[in-house]
Amino acid sequence: MPGDDTTITVVTVGTLWDIRPAVGPAVFRAVRTLVEPPDAGPTFTGHVTTGGVTMRYDDAPLEAFFSDDLFVEWVCQAVEAG
Repeated sequence: MPGDDTTITVVTVGTLWDIRPAVGPAVFRAVRTLVEPPDAGPTFTGHVTTGGVTMRYDDAPLEAFFSDDLFVEWVCQAVEAG
């Protein structure tokens, strides 16, 4: 329905997250496509790097690699690394 935000699918393409300290490699980085439909959970296609290890995902649920707790952990790691 036009004008109703609850009926749109949000698609984000590019670098979705790039959490890094002031100097050094990223603690967490997710690159490519996030799809957030109004009637289902978000899905991700692309690659994710954590702890120097890169994994590829194809239309995977966002929760396969991302949670609020992990996000806070990655931000804390980046802050502590300086």
